[in-house]
Amino acid sequence: MPKPEPHSPLCVLLIDDDPDRALALSDSLDQSRYKITQMVSADASLLKQVDELQPDVIIIDVESPNRDILESLSTLNKFNPKPIVMFSEEEDTNTINETVQSGVSAYMARDIS
Repeated sequence: MPKPEPHSPLCVLLIDDDPDRALALSDSLDQSRYKITQMVSADASLLKQVDELQPDVIIIDVESPNRDILESLSTLNKFNPKPIVMFSEEEDTNTINETVQSGVSAYMARDIS
């Protein structure tokens, strides 16, 4: 896949179960050099979405990362690594460590809004 042009927007896959929050973030990012490629639920197949959309960056906002998300992120990190930013209310050190080990580039222990 070709690299984005210097002035072309970076494509973002936004995964969030709260449509209002996702829309607010999408509106904010549309004013910058980022373009939301797709907004999907955390229940959607992450690997399929990444394969189809080929985003430059993935932003995930979940209450607490579940085992399915962590396994998908680990697989993605092995075969198609992408910068991943996760926002979660989960502040447990073990959960944060597991999330980072699965391939998350940045973990924010708070809500995205």
